[in-house]
Amino acid sequence: MRKIYMTLSASATLVLAIALNSCNNAEETKKKTEEQNALIQTQVDERFTALQEEVNAECAAVIDSLANVQYTAFLEESAKSGKKGATKPKPKPTTKKEEPKKETVGDGKPKMGDQPTNTIGSGKP
Repeated sequence: MRKIYMTLSASATLVLAIALNSCNNAEETKKKTEEQNALIQTQVDERFTALQEEVNAECAAVIDSLANVQYTAFLEESAKSGKKGATKPKPKPTTKKEEPKKETVGDGKPKMGDQPTNTIGSGKP
């Protein structure tokens, strides 16, 4: 009986020591988890950018093909109508009419009728 008790207590002590040793490595476990999460995040980011570039390339190809179809249709239509495309309208010549300049006194104030320039209200100090 003593032998069985000794065997069981030794194995229980060994299991307890392993369990306690595992719990004491919480910092190490946390560090490993953070490293794994960082690695996973970089892989996800790389995959995401690759997929995004692929989608952008496909969209660009579709847009180019649609633009080419419309351009060829435009060329065919313009060839049927006999025009070479839209021409720019010529600008119209503009003529400027000069207005007669009004006579001013002092700081741009208009002259007051036929009054002499040296009187009150002529705009001079």
